[in-house]
Amino acid sequence: MKPEKPVRLRDFVKFRDCYFSVVSYFNYPEVKCLLRYAPAEMVSNENLEVRGNYVKLSHEQALEFFREYERGGIFYIPACEVEVLKPEELTPKIVEKDGVAKKVYEFFRVPPSHKGVTGSRLIGLNREDSDVDFVVYGDWWFRAREELIRGVKRGVLSQPDEDCWKKIYRKRRPAIDFDTFVLHEERKFHRAFIGETYFDLLYVRDYDRIYEFEEFSGIKAGMAEITGRLADDSAVFDYPARYPLEDVEFVHAELFDTDETEIRLDDVLSLSSIEVLSFTHTYAGQAFAGERVRAYGVVEIGSKVKLVVGTRRECEEFIISESLVNRNG
Repeated sequence: MKPEKPVRLRDFVKFRDCYFSVVSYFNYPEVKCLLRYAPAEMVSNENLEVRGNYVKLSHEQALEFFREYERGGIFYIPACEVEVLKPEELTPKIVEKDGVAKKVYEFFRVPPSHKGVTGSRLIGLNREDSDVDFVVYGDWWFRAREELIRGVKRGVLSQPDEDCWKKIYRKRRPAIDFDTFVLHEERKFHRAFIGETYFDLLYVRDYDRIYEFEEFSGIKAGMAEITGRLADDSAVFDYPARYPLEDVEFVHAELFDTDETEIRLDDVLSLSSIEVLSFTHTYAGQAFAGERVRAYGVVEIGSKVKLVVGTRRECEEFIISESLVNRNG
């Protein structure tokens, strides 16, 4: 039976007493998700982080479980077999007991139906010092971001200091240097502190636009580094973050030797426009409309040719705004 409300990005689902984070907007008949927390009794490794009766798993550790549901590093769990946990529905009760989350929740003047906490706080497995993963839905996210900017200017909120940026940089392990990373991050205004509490402001599409973009699936056909002008920045904070580039120039391109596609290197090099997709939050909001963008990633061929960044956790793929770097160079 199809759920009354679609399962969407940043929901959590519970399956066989394990908690999974949802990583797609397309979740029927299977929910696309990552295993985050498993009961301690299921795990023999003593070096894992314990949260009550659960342990927090890295992506690599999670792949040791439910292998029959795993394809390409993602778990595909039948939607009819999961319990769905939605931030916008559960957070009003959560903040009655969670004063840390309550500070963030009440700061943003967003209807309760369009905001909530996700991550460990959603499922009650947070530590006292856990960050707040704060979701805002649809166009309300952009209003919340403006509130965040005003809050920083008024001194009610503060941006991360250098030590915090270094911590984030080490966690993200991007393929750009630290100064370039911070240069881009400081103008995104999607992270901040409220007092001693650190939070992320996370965008998720509203229900009426959940299928606004088709789900892209392509064949990995090569690697390329390109530059181009960003035509539209309306989805640069989405997942995947979308960068439709025009006036594209290929700095370097190399196609794999594959029988699965007939496209030739010359066909790729002739493209004057191409969309870059980022599947890592590191490169969300990395550039804005009109800026010149440089990106390096995997050429994937499906209904269209895309350049995909963030195909695995540790890689040399990146997106930067050349315009921003040049203005500050």
